[in-house]
Amino acid sequence: MEKNQQKLNHLAGSSSPYLKRHATNPIDWYPWGNEAFERARMENKPIFLSIGYSACHWCHVMEKESFEDFEIAQLMNDSFVCVKVDREERPDIDNIYMSACQLMGGGGGWPLTVVMTPDLKPFFAATYIPKESAHGRIGLKDLIPALNRIWKTEKNRVEEVGQLIVDMLQTVSRELQPSDLSIDVLHRAYESFQFSFDDEYGGFGTAPKFPTPHKLMFLMRYYLRTGEKEALEMVHKTLRNMRYSGLYDHLGFGFHRYSTDRKWRIPHFEKMLYDQALLALTYLEAFQIMREKEFERTAKEILDYVVRDLRSPDGAFFSSEDADSNGVEGGFYLWRLEEMKQILDEEEFAIVKRIFDISNEGNFALHDHVMITGANILYMIEPFEKVAFSLNITPEELNRIFERARQRLLEKRIKRGRPERDEKILTDWNALMIVALARAASIFGDEKMGSIAKEAADFIIKVMIDGNGRLHHSYAKGLLSDVCFLDDYAFFTWALLELYELTFEPRFLRLANSLAKEMKDLFWDEENGGFFMTLSDAPDIIVRQKEGYDGSIPSGNSVASIVLLKLAQLLDNDEYKELARRTISAFSSQIIAAPDGFSMMLCALELLLGPRFRVMIIESEKDISQFERIIGMVKKEFLPNIDILYCYSQPLLRDELAEIVPAVRDAILLNDKTTVYVCSEKSCFAPTTNVNVVLDLIGKRRDITQIEK
Repeated sequence: MEKNQQKLNHLAGSSSPYLKRHATNPIDWYPWGNEAFERARMENKPIFLSIGYSACHWCHVMEKESFEDFEIAQLMNDSFVCVKVDREERPDIDNIYMSACQLMGGGGGWPLTVVMTPDLKPFFAATYIPKESAHGRIGLKDLIPALNRIWKTEKNRVEEVGQLIVDMLQTVSRELQPSDLSIDVLHRAYESFQFSFDDEYGGFGTAPKFPTPHKLMFLMRYYLRTGEKEALEMVHKTLRNMRYSGLYDHLGFGFHRYSTDRKWRIPHFEKMLYDQALLALTYLEAFQIMREKEFERTAKEILDYVVRDLRSPDGAFFSSEDADSNGVEGGFYLWRLEEMKQILDEEEFAIVKRIFDISNEGNFALHDHVMITGANILYMIEPFEKVAFSLNITPEELNRIFERARQRLLEKRIKRGRPERDEKILTDWNALMIVALARAASIFGDEKMGSIAKEAADFIIKVMIDGNGRLHHSYAKGLLSDVCFLDDYAFFTWALLELYELTFEPRFLRLANSLAKEMKDLFWDEENGGFFMTLSDAPDIIVRQKEGYDGSIPSGNSVASIVLLKLAQLLDNDEYKELARRTISAFSSQIIAAPDGFSMMLCALELLLGPRFRVMIIESEKDISQFERIIGMVKKEFLPNIDILYCYSQPLLRDELAEIVPAVRDAILLNDKTTVYVCSEKSCFAPTTNVNVVLDLIGKRRDITQIEK
């Protein structure tokens, strides 16, 4: 019987595309919830939990090998109550059971496979499991009967193991001796990054190699604090090499998830919204410091891709594009030489072949290093300027020919079967994209980017915040999730602050303040400091976790610390500063043990250590040009320790801002000119109308226009 003829299981009504694609599996899948748990208790069966996501290649492999197989389905249905979870919809569940998997020595990654008792205590965990046992690795065909036998004959032991794992998870979520951290931790983190840095190809470690942009964000802030040029050189080498690599989509733009090799050449092809947002932001910050046009172009291209291919009709952003197309991993992105030759004219083909080293033999290998004959992935073997020199043409001429060829190849590629798109809208991921768009709009004065950022934010405000003011996590096909998490509050507050500094609309600052208060009410750990990931009354959660580790996405606690410090400075709010300090301290022993795993938290620590400045600008209607000059100069620079307040000259608008920032009531213009008040840590300098004085007061550093190679 074909897959599409199968009786639908309990996932049929799901809004998640990932869950929906499993609705026709012969396995009797349930979504996470009481119906599954009650059945497990009634039938005295363990729960088989499988966690994945739409863009995950190995999730698709495990589905095709095992979950669509009737023999495996029969074994699973007889032995377990089977539950499927979309990790993007329920990051709380994923986080708990991924931590359990790591505690049990199962590594990490997706698909995540966990077997647990009916009261949700895990006793077995692994990632991808093949159907058949081979090469010393057990397959589901042998594993399922073994687990079933253990459950029936050693149930007491299984219960003990499950309880032990739960106890360990609860211990990990508590910081026993929180302490304040000093600048020494920043130095130790830098030394750790030096040790793991790949001097030849950039990035950290060997393979697989992930972008982890917040590590580069930390290094740029470390450079600003210390003047350590090597920190900036690490950023420069990594960003350039990633831009040239197979990790980057040179035709349609945007970055793939990670590289399977050290040289960044062979990507894992899924494209995630959060990667685009964080990488665009990193290239923007690098451009601000180094003024390298290539970084500006890359940031703009990433944003072009997102707006073109991931933007919903309502103005928010979809979650991802799949690694596979037509059942082939990366098939959408691979090229054969003869195919290119037919599409391009002679001049274009010669240029593309030279830039990307295209050959009849192919340059693409799968994860097991098996070459796919004739398949080519596009990665640049040399920078444009070197290729232009070798061909004896100007870089401008090379770029003109390449752009013509790129458009032709892109038009052809679009006609292929596109990778599936996961059309969930996630609050936290959308917030990251709003941050990137707002920052780009601010740096470049791009009104279109600013409008797109505002439209996405307005969608979240209108759709994702319910009538009680609660911010929800996900939205798909008209359905709003009934869960909310710390990350949604922290990340969207960050987005609102970026929008405020772009537009100076008081509503964004007011809502940021409101969400920060609610974030504290909903998630704060009064006893130990820091924020829990979930609500106190979240159902069916075996442990209320508190995460500080910055993985592929910065942790909610890291971003919460940053936004609280920014709000503390903008609003003269000492409570927010104290919450940020206690949050960072709550993870102090973990940070000291492995500082390079907390790069975004270290960005928050760097901000806490100061100095920090609030720049309050009072616009004069008679001096608009000077106002625009001051704003433009401040926004152009990379100044992460600066927060800007804009004070309207009109009384009604000023009164609106004064409701949350009383200090603006007393601010006055000097000689009817645009006036700037610079304050730092409760101390204010004399007001000035001179932009150069402003830049001197905030300690602006000399622009870096050339990096030593």
